[in-house]
Amino acid sequence: MKEEVVRPEDNKRVKRQKSIKTKLIILLLSISVIPIVLLGILSYQTSFNILYNKLKVTSLQNIEQVQNSIDFSFGRFESIVNIFVEDKLFKDVYLNREFTDEVFERLGYAQKSDPAILGAYIGLENKQTILYPETQLAPDYDPTDRDWYKDAVANKGKLTYSDPYIDAFTGKDIITISKTVEIDGEIIGAVAIDIALEDLSNILSSIKIGENGYLHVIDSRGITVAHPDSEELRGESAKEMPWWDDVSGEEMNFNVYEINGKKEYIGHTTDTKRGWKIVVDLNEKELLDDTNKIRLTNGIMVIIIATIAVVIALFVVRWINKNINKLLYGFQKVSEGDLLFRTDIDTGDEFEDLSNGFNDMINTIRNLVRDIGESSNIILSTSDVMSTSANEASIAIDEISITIDQVAQGTVSQAEDINDGVEGVNKLAKEIENIEELANNMNTISLETNELSQDGLKQMNKLIGKTEEANNKAKDMSVAIGEMNGVTAEIGLITDTINEISAQTNLLALNAAIEAARAGEAGRGFSVVADEIRKLAEQSGDATYQIQALIEKIKEGSRLVVETMDDTQMVVTEQTEFVNETREIFNMIMESINKLMIGIGKIKDSIDQTNESKDNIVNRMLNISSIAEESSASTEEVSASAEEINATMTEFNETALQLKELARELKDKLNIFSI
Repeated sequence: MKEEVVRPEDNKRVKRQKSIKTKLIILLLSISVIPIVLLGILSYQTSFNILYNKLKVTSLQNIEQVQNSIDFSFGRFESIVNIFVEDKLFKDVYLNREFTDEVFERLGYAQKSDPAILGAYIGLENKQTILYPETQLAPDYDPTDRDWYKDAVANKGKLTYSDPYIDAFTGKDIITISKTVEIDGEIIGAVAIDIALEDLSNILSSIKIGENGYLHVIDSRGITVAHPDSEELRGESAKEMPWWDDVSGEEMNFNVYEINGKKEYIGHTTDTKRGWKIVVDLNEKELLDDTNKIRLTNGIMVIIIATIAVVIALFVVRWINKNINKLLYGFQKVSEGDLLFRTDIDTGDEFEDLSNGFNDMINTIRNLVRDIGESSNIILSTSDVMSTSANEASIAIDEISITIDQVAQGTVSQAEDINDGVEGVNKLAKEIENIEELANNMNTISLETNELSQDGLKQMNKLIGKTEEANNKAKDMSVAIGEMNGVTAEIGLITDTINEISAQTNLLALNAAIEAARAGEAGRGFSVVADEIRKLAEQSGDATYQIQALIEKIKEGSRLVVETMDDTQMVVTEQTEFVNETREIFNMIMESINKLMIGIGKIKDSIDQTNESKDNIVNRMLNISSIAEESSASTEEVSASAEEINATMTEFNETALQLKELARELKDKLNIFSI
């Protein structure tokens, strides 16, 4: 037995090997490059956030620095105004114009003390104005009508800042700081100084924010107060900028906005004393210049690592492909039927295990093929014996099938006759069931009629009770009406007595009136009393006549009611007699119904006995029919089984022939293997 060793130079590479090579390279690249890329993205994002926060903090610190500078610069101006307000001389000038020169001189000291102060002046309620440097004012000039004066009065006792404006004399951008002058709480005027904003713009220009960032100050109207670029001081209003709504509505913030297609970082804080917004403006390039360096470094690192990974991957893939090609060559030899071939890989790793496993598999297949060859010879000889036996069994089963068919025909005929008898008995059973149903219906109707009669009798008894109760009530009412007639008669006697008393009273009153008339003037009062008594007596008589008329009506009504009650009592008596007669008729109906129910019961018992006998006959006929059907079915099943066995034996014979042919083919195919 000669074993052949693989020769790598005879190996042919196929597309599948190249696919494995590509996959391995992609896998190694993914393992090495993806983490670096993710790390680069993470480091870039982290660096961006750090630089952004640093830029934000730095910008807000610069804004705070500007705020402190503004507070410091304007602090000395505020001090000057406060000194003027508290100076006694500035109050005395209101009472005495002799102090005008001295006030003018002190205003000059203040103006000369700082180049940013363009002018210092005081306006009084008596329309007097003292201005330094001295300027010719219009004859009708009224300081109390000026905005700076009105603002100071509106904010009594507080420093007031005007909105920036252009000075009419110098053409410079200035603001005015003013405050009221008071004597015992009463405003007598206001002191003001004009401050040039040029120094504030210089302060902003001196503060460097990144490479191109800058600071500017905006008032509440959106007008630029100070800007490093002097051309921007009188440019467009900040209200047109996309960030103005956020800046004007918030005390402090730092956000990114898109302006003219470019992103800019805008930070701001609010100067609460003057109502100004101190804004820092930074181009996104300030931040991207640093972050792009990090991005470039990360990109170079990814390229270097990817290159190294590709070189390593190519070396590893080449080594792996070499061993895979050896195994593929071995599979190719086995697929050609050469079971004597063996692979030889000595790498001390999984490829050597694969090689040993491949050799063991070939040994197993070789033994299997040898065993299959021996088994095919046995199958070939056995299939001949099976084919002969199947032919003999098929002939015997054909004879049995003919005999069973004859028995089945007789059984079927007998089952049909029995079924005809069962149908006749079933028809008779249905007629008996109909009679039974009618008898049950009659019994049910009789029971219902009996119940209704009993209910009617109960209602008649109730009606008799109610009639007797109504008769008693009518008698009671008649007695009550009689008693009422007696009472009305007594009331009539009382009214007669009252009538007589009123007549006598009337007569006495008349006599008293006559006596009073005789008495003359002395009896006039008595005559009036007698006349009133007479009137009361007449009213009592009229009332008694009305009572008598009502009593007569009551008596007439009582008489009619008594007559009606007598008639009603007669009707109730007749109704009671009719009800009693109806109750007797109901009793007779009940007796008839009871007799009918007894007769229906006897009929029902007879029908039940007939139905029971019918059921016995039907059950016996059904048992006979069932036995006949089972016999017929069993015969048919035996016949069918015989046919199935015959068909199976035929199929078995054909299968034996096919098995014989397959065994020959298997033997021929096994001959291609070298074992």
